[in-house]
Amino acid sequence: MRATTAYGLVGFLFIMFLIGAPSAWASALHDAAKTGNIEDMQRMLTEGYGVNEADEQGNLPLHYASANGYVAIVQLLTDHGVTLDSTDMQGRTALQISTIAGKTDVMIALLTAGANVNAKAKSGGTALHLTTVLRNRDLAEVLIQHGADVNVLGKHETSPSLDGTPLHWAVKLAETRMVDQLIGAGADMTIKNSAGLTPARAARSHYMRTRNSIYFEISRLLKIRSEQREEQQKSHTQQP
Repeated sequence: MRATTAYGLVGFLFIMFLIGAPSAWASALHDAAKTGNIEDMQRMLTEGYGVNEADEQGNLPLHYASANGYVAIVQLLTDHGVTLDSTDMQGRTALQISTIAGKTDVMIALLTAGANVNAKAKSGGTALHLTTVLRNRDLAEVLIQHGADVNVLGKHETSPSLDGTPLHWAVKLAETRMVDQLIGAGADMTIKNSAGLTPARAARSHYMRTRNSIYFEISRLLKIRSEQREEQQKSHTQQP
């Protein structure tokens, strides 16, 4: 799958999530989460509305609030015991939903409240994997600073060649700066994906198949960073 295609698919699915027809029996709590009506939300929570009730689309109020960036409502729901890592019908947590939407404040609120930064979506990737598809280093940095595992293995639902760590995904998507960012965050360059390829071998494979010079540059970058890391490790072990 080409990077633009992967990004388009994520964007299309997310737009459909946002504009989907409302459930016939969705509670008023869901409606308040969709529209950002915190006054109604506070009143209904006082009246005992269930924060973990899903509508017929499988979404909790938390999912709608996270998608739309209503951080105050997200915090209110977390204060009332919402299940932070509950998933929608696509198997995405609120953290993954807010990552796709680029809602940094919501991401931080969820992570501060204890959301699992390394939870995997049904498609197989974590929120950090998703940032490579979104080509967003700022979002990746937020996740890394909150303990995201840069070496977690994931699978890609529609493109097996994207299986692997976030570094494998960044390589496949020809995201040179994200490759360097992940290496700087401690990404293991020796881990193999389901095809038995390290990120460097994957980059060479992509180059041989596509002749895209970006993959050649990524392959060189990985070689340089690997050599630098080896030198640092040698220097560290030789210190008295």
